[in-house]
Amino acid sequence: MNNFGQVQLRRLDLTLLLVFAEAMRTRKLGTVAHRLGLTPSGVSHALARLRDILQDPLFLRHASGVRPTPRAIAILDDVNAAIAALTRTIERDAFDPASIRRTFRIAALDFGVTMLAPHLIEVIARHAPGVQLSFIALPKAEALRSLADGQIDIAIAVFHEAPPGFRRRVLAKESFVTVARKKHPKLRGGLTLRKFVKLDHLLVSPVGDLDGPVDEALQKVGKGRRVVAALPQFLAALATAAASDVLVTVPKGLAKAYAPTFGLSIYDTPIAMPGYEMAAMQGPLSARDPAVDWLVNNLLPAGRREWGAAA
Repeated sequence: MNNFGQVQLRRLDLTLLLVFAEAMRTRKLGTVAHRLGLTPSGVSHALARLRDILQDPLFLRHASGVRPTPRAIAILDDVNAAIAALTRTIERDAFDPASIRRTFRIAALDFGVTMLAPHLIEVIARHAPGVQLSFIALPKAEALRSLADGQIDIAIAVFHEAPPGFRRRVLAKESFVTVARKKHPKLRGGLTLRKFVKLDHLLVSPVGDLDGPVDEALQKVGKGRRVVAALPQFLAALATAAASDVLVTVPKGLAKAYAPTFGLSIYDTPIAMPGYEMAAMQGPLSARDPAVDWLVNNLLPAGRREWGAAA
């Protein structure tokens, strides 16, 4: 390091790096001030110091917030790595959930949010009252990109393997069941394959697909079904099934936890379907973060290997 670099490094402090990292995450300086407990003028002053040290504007204002310069984008990984390293040093020997003051950002579609949020909110109320949770709906590919650049802390989805530098933690092994409203006129004798293919179905797809794993399983035995609608969320599908005669095939954990709330009966799906694993994924930065490790360890109640409140 040359003398100029040493002089500029002495002018840095951790607050400047935190302001920079939050501005890159949110692109809104007012949000940065709120999350870091600073005043708007404090954020502006920090960025002014950082601009002077790095000899670059870093952020340019536009209608919806700020836009990073190429220089800001280029140094993001190094800044995030420096913050993570300092955090590990500070928290390694004295990690206390009650002392955390931060927002955890979790990517999950509505199934994951529905199954995790009630328990996590209870955990935070008891052990980490300074924590906030921000759930974000992201497709898997986008969630992995957001993990890689530190935009989110955890992603919950069906991840089969972890990319290099990532960490995958299996939360639950899932299978499928089919639900329908109680006293469905066509299901008095139970749900057979013959009834299954004759009745109308809903399909849950965040992107609006009108076929899915059930249809693939039916095709293997030369059968098909009529999907009358694709809905983007499981809870919307449960509510619709409760108010109509359609069937909907959903994860077993979700059905056990919420079928009673919606007045639905649960049936074994009368076609062989493979199960799958729901997993929590941490990125290269969050995989080395003790606070994120603590959160992942508390995604499910202690000793439980299944979703939901129901036994």
